[in-house]
Amino acid sequence: MIIFKQIQTILCRAIIWLPVLLPLYLVRFSIYKIPTNAFEVIVGVLAFYTLFEAIRNGTARNLLQLPRGSLFRTGLLLMFVGTIASMLVHPTLSALGIVKGWFFVPMVVFVLLRYAAQKGSIRWVLHAYALSAAALAVVALGYAARGLFTFDGRLAAFFESPNHLAMFIAPAILIAFANFQFSIFNFQINSKSQKTNPFRSGYWNFGYWGLFGAWCLMLGILIVVLYLTKSHGAMIALAAAGALGMLLSRVARRFGAAVIVLVVVFGALLPFVAVRYWPQWQQIFNIPERSSIASRSMIWRTALAIGGEYPVFGIGPGNFQEQYLRYQKNYPPYLEWAVPQPHNTYLAFWLQTGILGLVGFLLLLVWFFRASLAVSRWLPAAIMLYMLLHGAVDTLYWKNDLAVVFWMLLAVGASREGSLTDQDAAGDGVQFGIGDILHPPQGSQLAASQTPGMHELQSAGT
Repeated sequence: MIIFKQIQTILCRAIIWLPVLLPLYLVRFSIYKIPTNAFEVIVGVLAFYTLFEAIRNGTARNLLQLPRGSLFRTGLLLMFVGTIASMLVHPTLSALGIVKGWFFVPMVVFVLLRYAAQKGSIRWVLHAYALSAAALAVVALGYAARGLFTFDGRLAAFFESPNHLAMFIAPAILIAFANFQFSIFNFQINSKSQKTNPFRSGYWNFGYWGLFGAWCLMLGILIVVLYLTKSHGAMIALAAAGALGMLLSRVARRFGAAVIVLVVVFGALLPFVAVRYWPQWQQIFNIPERSSIASRSMIWRTALAIGGEYPVFGIGPGNFQEQYLRYQKNYPPYLEWAVPQPHNTYLAFWLQTGILGLVGFLLLLVWFFRASLAVSRWLPAAIMLYMLLHGAVDTLYWKNDLAVVFWMLLAVGASREGSLTDQDAAGDGVQFGIGDILHPPQGSQLAASQTPGMHELQSAGT
C-alpha cells in the first residue's frame, strides 16, 4: 500500500512538472501515419497511467470530474459543439489534427493537473513553465550569439517567427518577476521580524542567495530574449498586464471586473475599429504603407469579410489561409501572403469555431476570472490578461504550446474548485504573484503571522 501511494505521488509530481517538456511539441513525427509530437505522446502516456492508477485506487471519478461551475461546463460544451459543427460544415484532414493538438490534448492536461493537485501543490506548475521558458531562452541566446536572426534582424531561434518565441517567454517573465519581488519582500519581512543584522541571520544564507540569484538570472535572460525578438505587441501587452495585475490586487473586485471587461472588449473590437478608421489613422500618425500595423489592418479587413460570409459556423479550423488567399481578388495585393491565422484571438475563434465556439471561449474567460479573483490568484490572472492583450494583435491560443498554457492557467487560476485541497484553495502561505505579496490571502501563514507589519513595511519601502 505504501509503495502504491509513493507511485501515485511520483506520478502527480510528474504531471505538475509537465510544462517543463512543453517545447517538445516541436519534435514532430507520425505514428501509423497519424501526425503527432513528443509532447502529445508524453501526455498520452501520463494520462493512460494516471487513469490506470485512478481506477485501481477507486479515484477515477475524481480524475474525470469537471469543475462544478455552470459557466465552465456551458462554455466547454459550446466550444466543443462550435468546433465540431464548423469542422463538419468545412471538413478537412488538417482540422482533425488541430482539434487533437489544440483542444483535446490541452484539455487532457487540464484534467491531469486538477487531479495531480490532490498530491502536490499546483502552484509549481507556473515554476515549471518558467523553467521551461528560461531553458528555451538560453538556447535562443545561442542562436543570437551565432548571428542567426531573421531577414529583418529579429530573433526567432527554432520557432517559425519571432512573435512565436515572444509569446512563449512573455508569461514566464511575469512569473519570474513575481517570484523575484516576493524574494525581496520575504527577506524584508524576516529581517524586520528578527530585528538583527540580516547578513548575519540564519535566513540570509547560501540557499536564499541561490534562489534569489536564480530568479534574477532567469528574469534577465528572458527580458533580453524578448527584446531581441522585437515583438512590440508582446512587450506592450506584457507591461500592461503586469500593471493591471498589480491594479487588480489593490482595488475592489467590481472595479477589477470592469477592467477585465474593458480588456476583452478592446481586443474584440480592435479589428472592427482599425478597419473602419484605418485611412484616418494612417494620415494622422503618418503610418507607412508597408508596416506591421498596415498589414494587420489588411488581414483584419479580409477576416471580417470572411466572417460576414460565414457568420454562424465559420470556415472550420485551419482553413483561414485558404480563404484569405481566395479573397485576395477583392483587394489590392497583400502585404503578407502566408497568413495561417487572422492575428486576433477573437476573430480566430469566430472564424474557426463559429459563433458558438466564440461564446464558449468568452464564457470560459468569465469563469476563469471569477474563480481566480475569488481566491486571489493574481499571477494567473495577469498572465491571462497578457494573452488577451497580445491576442488583440496576434493569435494567442491557436498553437500547440499556447493552447496548453491557456488550459494550464484555467487549472491554476481556479484551483479552489474540483478536487484541489483546501490548503491550495486558501493559498497555504505561498504567494502566487505581485498582488499576493501586498495582500496575502486570508488564512495563509504569511497573512496570519506577518500582516500586522505590512503597513509599516510598505511605508518603509516608499
